[in-house]
Amino acid sequence: AGVSYLKLKNYESAIDYLSAFKSNDLLLEAESRSLIGDAFADINQLDDALNYYEIAAQTKPNEAMTPLYLMKAGQTAMALEDFSKAQALFTEIKVTYPKSDLASNIDMYINKAKYSK
Repeated sequence: AGVSYLKLKNYESAIDYLSAFKSNDLLLEAESRSLIGDAFADINQLDDALNYYEIAAQTKPNEAMTPLYLMKAGQTAMALEDFSKAQALFTEIKVTYPKSDLASNIDMYINKAKYSK
């Protein structure tokens, strides 16, 4: 239901349903946290979005999804002008997930965060 509300742009209901979602499958748990981050980002509550993206990245680290959660977190940190945090998040992709598709051009993001003021 939470994903449906998100697709319908009913963000508050999406957040409510996804927050209530619990699973023994930590990959699903991580994805639900990322979707909550998406909902908060869509209503411009970027601090909350960043928090949920970081929770998603830490819930069940894996090669498939964690780089995406870290990228979302890094881009949100950039939007919040927290450039040092963004640089750290992008660097984590480079160091921890060097084989991910997102790592192929991650230096561009690292440098953008590094040289932003």
